Amino acid sequence: MKIASRNEIRNIDEQSIEKLLIPGVILMENAGRTSAEVISSQYPDLSNISIFCGGGNNGGDGFVIARHLITTHNKAVTVYMCAEEKKISGDALVNFLYLKNIGCKIIKLKNDLSNFKNCDLIVDAIFGTGLDRTVKGFYSVSIEFINNQSKPVVSVDIPSGLDADTGRPLGNCIKADITVTYGLPKIGMCVFPGLNYC
Repeated sequence: MKIASRNEIRNIDEQSIEKLLIPGVILMENAGRTSAEVISSQYPDLSNISIFCGGGNNGGDGFVIARHLITTHNKAVTVYMCAEEKKISGDALVNFLYLKNIGCKIIKLKNDLSNFKNCDLIVDAIFGTGLDRTVKGFYSVSIEFINNQSKPVVSVDIPSGLDADTGRPLGNCIKADITVTYGLPKIGMCVFPGLNYC
């Protein structure tokens, strides 16, 4: 099995965009669409889904997942924003606007999780493989909250809070039931303790 480091995955993405001329928004669309298919096939009877999104590309993948779960798989989806809307940019912003246009319920958490509604399944799209610092503040609180919900959790690309290279939690880390990873598995997902979080 081939596995990759954080930098190798970044280089693969850059080569896809710059040399193969595949726009980043298409890569995000393919990742999110496929993730929605996995979620729907693995949990066909769960219809009420909550997606926690950060402001980066991992959150962008979450926006695409939400759109496909709603439009293709007929799921009820609520997106919880862990980042401020003004911090969303690039391909993630394009998909955030698409999601708003179809009327998806989007809740801005603003350091307060009291707006969370009961659901059947949680999708973790807060942080991706680029995370290389300790998770702090409201992000840490959100991860702990998700882990305490007693619901199945699907992580997007890598569990939020896991170091893609070492497999060490960077503070609080999502404990996923399934991780839908992109391109190649990351080193940190294939070694302990990271393996236990995926």
